[in-house]
Amino acid sequence: MAAFDHMVAATPGFRSRTGQRDMAQAITTTLAGVDLGAHDEPNRAIAVIQAGTGVGKSAAYAATLVPMAQARKTRLLISTATVALQEQLMTKDLPALAAVLPTPFTYALAKGRARYVCKLKLEQWSGLPGVNSVEMFEADEDVPPSPSTLARASGKSQDPDERRMELFDSLAQALANGSWNGDRDQLAEQPDGQDWALVAAERHTCTVRHCPRFRQCSYYQARNALAEADVIVANHDLVLASLGMKTLPDLDNCLIVFDEGHHLPAVALDQFSSSMDLSNLRWLDRLPRIMLEVGEKMHSELGEDVTTLARDLKAALHDLGRLMMDLLRSTVVGYDGTQRWPSGVLPEALHEPVALALRLATSLAKVLDDLGAAIKLLARDDPSQALHCSMLYARLGPL
Repeated sequence: MAAFDHMVAATPGFRSRTGQRDMAQAITTTLAGVDLGAHDEPNRAIAVIQAGTGVGKSAAYAATLVPMAQARKTRLLISTATVALQEQLMTKDLPALAAVLPTPFTYALAKGRARYVCKLKLEQWSGLPGVNSVEMFEADEDVPPSPSTLARASGKSQDPDERRMELFDSLAQALANGSWNGDRDQLAEQPDGQDWALVAAERHTCTVRHCPRFRQCSYYQARNALAEADVIVANHDLVLASLGMKTLPDLDNCLIVFDEGHHLPAVALDQFSSSMDLSNLRWLDRLPRIMLEVGEKMHSELGEDVTTLARDLKAALHDLGRLMMDLLRSTVVGYDGTQRWPSGVLPEALHEPVALALRLATSLAKVLDDLGAAIKLLARDDPSQALHCSMLYARLGPL
């Protein structure tokens, strides 16, 4: 509580409020004895606090937990549900607290990978030298023409493709000359979502340390800066999506605040539920073709008949879709159009079809994983192949 009282006394115009001090006291009392790190029987502690908007919750928990985290030689993770609260913490609350606390601390905002540009992808779409961008996509996907194609095209007025090429060229130049750090939110004008998706960083197409642009990667540079911060501000989606990924501190080894916690259940349902679209199975036509092409370029035998596996999986999913429609016609669907079964247990009629789909999908996934591992191994053993390997891996990633 000494830190909270110090903040109140040292902040001009700050008036102590009974409820705010009670909140700080409750946090101090509850979390003082919590065990951090690995323990056989850890002492866990949770404080649940409700208060209206604008009463000073963030000041109360930050002034209490920042010094507590420093004393415990750990870090504080603050998770929010809204961008507005993140901005308040980063531009107002934490700077104000840092100005009055006797022990300095650093703070940083954690963002998802897709908020950063992939330098390798940007080079393919911009006018910079590199592998042709169309190698990253399939002919039956609606992908814009490559820059080289656009450069050859003649036209009097700027069309959307030319605008996109100019955008990527300007982003590449800004990244190269250091006037932009690759963070989408740092751009003066936000790019169109479809444009950004073509050059955004994403986990499934990233070869990490095997990428020839890893040392200049905007996302991993931001992660390195994050590793040095005493206080990390994130959002509920990122915190839950990052479990076990080493993107954020291990949750059992830091102090955590879920601000705007009433949003947490809905976010958890989105993050931890799975879905499958049984109406669009075109990806199963592309999958074996891409795997065979990549395997050929890698001079690698796949070890399975992926064409037959993909065909059988597609048939199994079609059969499953028909069964689902029959079940839905014979049951009452919920008010939101969703069919739910008690405790998530599927009807017996679905057990065998789902098990068949799972066996086929698992076999295909094993081949896909092995091929991806072979690409990373080649990139590691022969750095001269790193660019070529990154492009091959990017083709497998979406699958």
